[in-house]
Amino acid sequence: MEKTHKSKSMLIAFIMLHIFSVQSQNIDYGLIIGADITNKYLKPVFHTENKAMYSPILSYNFNGFISYKTNFFLGFSLEPGIIRKGGVQLFDYLNSQYEPVNQKVITSITSFQLPVLLDFHINKSIYLSAGVELEYRLTQKRY
Repeated sequence: MEKTHKSKSMLIAFIMLHIFSVQSQNIDYGLIIGADITNKYLKPVFHTENKAMYSPILSYNFNGFISYKTNFFLGFSLEPGIIRKGGVQLFDYLNSQYEPVNQKVITSITSFQLPVLLDFHINKSIYLSAGVELEYRLTQKRY
């Protein structure tokens, strides 16, 4: 009776180890560091004498990632991290006394981001990702 129990336990342990070792081959994790140039949508200025120009600033992101690839060509990944983005807005207009005014406003936003992605694996080293990003603003500076 005890020998049957031992052999069943060993068989179950072997199957579980085999399943977990196969699934662990499909899980990947690591860090992503990047430099970005982001674009910001500006509402149109209706006054014809006011001109506004926008120039993006160099942004950065620092993310971790964890991804799971199925035995098919699909996979899933999460990339939680921190991103900084922003830009410089230049205003060039005439005031009420028709004197030229030049003003530069720099905006910087730091956010926690969580992209949730669906990965389409073309081969072992090339894949395309599409998904949504959840973002929580941590700080916003304007100077």
